Amino acid sequence: MTLANAVATPLAQKTCSFECPHCHHQSFRHFCWWNRYMGSPIQSQGNHGFGRDAMILLKHKILKIIMLRRTKKGRAADLGLPLKIVTLRKDCFDVKEEDYYRSLWDESRAQFNIYIQAGTLMNNYVNIFNLLTRMRQAVDHPYLVECSSSALARSGRTPNFGYVEQTCGLCHDPVEDPIVNSCTHVFCKSCLINFSAIVGQLSCPSCFKSITVDFTANDQKTKATIKGLRSSSILNRICLDNFQTSTKIEALREEIRFMIEREGSAKAIVFSQFTSFLDLIHYSLQKSGINCVHLDGSMTITARDSAITRFTNDPDCIIFLMSLKAGGLSVNLTVASHVFLMDPWWNAAVGAYIPTGLYSSSVVVCVDHLVLLRYLEQNFEEVVKT
Repeated sequence: MTLANAVATPLAQKTCSFECPHCHHQSFRHFCWWNRYMGSPIQSQGNHGFGRDAMILLKHKILKIIMLRRTKKGRAADLGLPLKIVTLRKDCFDVKEEDYYRSLWDESRAQFNIYIQAGTLMNNYVNIFNLLTRMRQAVDHPYLVECSSSALARSGRTPNFGYVEQTCGLCHDPVEDPIVNSCTHVFCKSCLINFSAIVGQLSCPSCFKSITVDFTANDQKTKATIKGLRSSSILNRICLDNFQTSTKIEALREEIRFMIEREGSAKAIVFSQFTSFLDLIHYSLQKSGINCVHLDGSMTITARDSAITRFTNDPDCIIFLMSLKAGGLSVNLTVASHVFLMDPWWNAAVGAYIPTGLYSSSVVVCVDHLVLLRYLEQNFEEVVKT
């Protein structure tokens, strides 16, 4: 017997003679079940061969046991949710809107081709996103493109209001009735008066310099804005005497009229991604004698609560205008029975989730999508279906 065999034999005999105190198996028969049948095949082969078999085994042997997935359709009897009716209304541009959209389409396509020819397409994805957003806004209303702050800056035009929107140094919201101190800090007039009354001293809360405000000069610089709207609202940049509606706004007004004729006490929520479009809708509905409230991200918590309370308790207030980020995922308004989606979202799942905030025990929820044919929005709908 060689020296190696003499050394190896006792070790091998010791290893083979070892038994597990729990299962009485020899040690060489022990292995990690997860690594053998799951981890190693998936890491080495991915979704092919033994890796695919491991994924199927993972799904049926583990995930099916430890995961609980319940859909509304599968638990409809337990939830007792009312029926949700989803309709898609399709309209077409009028002649003027058609011409404007076509010109914007040609301009955007020409810019896109420039990026392709220069080989900088992947470096300009933000600019491409801006081009798509402009076309989506043009489908809602041409004012959203022509009267935007960026468009006015590019063309050298001055907005109707005489100052650029700034933030109050106390409430940190867009200033209302602004006061500019000598230290150039800007505050809401009411916020500064309340602050001075509480603190008992007239000093700037930002830099503690003395308050020296020329109220006469401030009044000359400030131009009155429309009551109830932000100073930066698009309505303050357009001539309201020559206000022109759009195909989508007219379609919404018609749907609201149908809703009132069918259900006199019905209420509805109108969603849009663009707060400027909500301002245009607000103005148009008010001209038609329809009472509505507005909710967007620039509002304070007190203003939001006031708007929700009015919509819930006031029977004459039948329309709630909401932006996606402000009310799409966090507001429950079961008093409403209709939802109007003015423009499709980039993520279709978000648009599908929005009506869940309206479910109550007995009210049928009607969801109306307003889409214009043969344009960018129809392409969005086709992508969602596929």
